[in-house]
Amino acid sequence: MDSEKLHTILFDYVKLINAFGMKPTLPVTATVVERHPCLFKKLQDETNVEFAVHGFRHIDYSELNRHQFEEHLHRAIGVFHKHHIRFSGHRFPFLCRDNEKIQILHSSGFLWDSSDCIAWHSPRFEDVSKQRTIAYEQILKSYQFSDSYDTVALPRKKNGILEIPLSLPDDDILVDRLGLALTRFAGVFDEMLRQVQSRGELLVFQLHPERFPWYKKSLMQVLHSIEKENRIWKTSLDGIAAWWRERMGFQCAVDRIKNDRYRISVRCSNRATVLMKNSEKLERSKPFWRSWNRVLGNQWETSGPRKPVIGVHPDLSETVTPILRNEGFVFEIDSHPESFGVYLHPNAVQDSENVEKQVIDAVERTSFPLIRFWRWPEAKQYAIAVSGDVDAVDLWDYFVRYHG
Repeated sequence: MDSEKLHTILFDYVKLINAFGMKPTLPVTATVVERHPCLFKKLQDETNVEFAVHGFRHIDYSELNRHQFEEHLHRAIGVFHKHHIRFSGHRFPFLCRDNEKIQILHSSGFLWDSSDCIAWHSPRFEDVSKQRTIAYEQILKSYQFSDSYDTVALPRKKNGILEIPLSLPDDDILVDRLGLALTRFAGVFDEMLRQVQSRGELLVFQLHPERFPWYKKSLMQVLHSIEKENRIWKTSLDGIAAWWRERMGFQCAVDRIKNDRYRISVRCSNRATVLMKNSEKLERSKPFWRSWNRVLGNQWETSGPRKPVIGVHPDLSETVTPILRNEGFVFEIDSHPESFGVYLHPNAVQDSENVEKQVIDAVERTSFPLIRFWRWPEAKQYAIAVSGDVDAVDLWDYFVRYHG
């Protein structure tokens, strides 16, 4: 495929996603930007797109030492700056990362990384051959994946940087590993979307632009279904990172005004969705999510035998407070369990490998009132973003990628 045709495909890919009110995030290898600066500057100027750094070269950075990685990273940053290509985030080639290199991203000024990945299950894989299934499991293992059954698909701070999880399978896996026809893309992605919707979480599609002509119809089918759903927050990875920073600054004060009555005051932006569960009927509230009601206004009163926040045993605070803060729950560290509707103590966390799920399940089971800031802005129940790695634009880029 010649360079001019790939340029056209890249523009068509971005413009189609734009037409459905979304801004795709394109992690681009710096050597590709260096060879085609006018293409990426034109995309930046004429479309609604976000770029991210995808390595200086498309190599396995886990094989480089700290000094070598820092050199590559600074060279990549230099290329983007030289050609005035804006970026705030990063994705490792092949999703190969380690804690030390993620810390280097943070110290180098990146706001987010999207190299963690979550594999979603689908009954549509049941007819895949055993050989194909083994190939799929091998690639997931190389990506250090998390299973959607055991993981909450949300951004979270990791080694100082916000990690935004990518959703799998992507187009590469569906075609190269599972051997599925491109006509089946829509069904697989719709199933992933259905699961995320039921859980109120995040789906980050990964669709490589070079395959766009072959999966375009399937993508349009998925985008049409998204367009009809007003509960979705359609965003980009930089939008997610900006919202998470904003949300982490929200505050809530709960003051006892009588034995069983509390005054609740929140300080947050007008994009926030403030929720309360298991509370008496409030004048300015309406059903929102499961047993949670959305509360309108910044101050209200509620009654109950216990304080409507989560209590955390001091010995458990280091383990669970990052989870509670990430979920937007209001909590206090205290050694008096009788004061709280939900109290998390060391015995409550049995499985050290699955603390997040255990905490959320404990919160959902309680019949006492609780307060939280919801995950997404503007009363949206779940979120979706589209990304697509750009490793090459012409045949020479592909040659350099595979042969150095």
